[in-house]
Amino acid sequence: MASVQVVTIGEAMIRLTPVDHQRLETTPLLEVHIGGAELNVAVALAQLGVPVAWVSKLPDNPLGRRIVQEAQRFGVDTSRVVWTQEGRVGLYFYEKGASPRPSVVVYDRRHSAVNTLKVDELDWDFIGQAKVLHLTGITPALSDFCRHLVAGCIFRAKERRMFVSFDVNYRSRLWTPEQARQLCSRSLKALIC
Repeated sequence: MASVQVVTIGEAMIRLTPVDHQRLETTPLLEVHIGGAELNVAVALAQLGVPVAWVSKLPDNPLGRRIVQEAQRFGVDTSRVVWTQEGRVGLYFYEKGASPRPSVVVYDRRHSAVNTLKVDELDWDFIGQAKVLHLTGITPALSDFCRHLVAGCIFRAKERRMFVSFDVNYRSRLWTPEQARQLCSRSLKALIC
């Protein structure tokens, strides 16, 4: 694979979806998919022919390996995923709506491995060769640890004269508008100073 042009950093989760618009309370079957904003960007770029890598921290278990295998299937470089024996993969359940019932999302991501990812665990020699680092506002909303991770990533990317792409991707279940505004303002100041 050509050297990567874009690196994305963030959480990916297992998405479990009842079949045929059924309810979570009654379905006998769940479809298994992979989801995560930063990984979705990496997959889209790979499909457009852009050499891209996705970096995260995952438990070395079947669920973590499933995420990596799915990303690789779409041409995403996952060679710098940080593996751990602790933590877990986050889950989310997506119940497809059927009019007039709206779709429902239920998250189960507390204590996921990405919440322990430190900026010093990342391979900055590899990441720094890319032109663009892509981050989202979801990651810093997950935990204090993740807020430090994103701030550290922005700092390291600036040191390497990388472009930083930051998708606010506001999620009201994760934090308040004021918390998001404060972090995004600090991130923007760090990018332009």
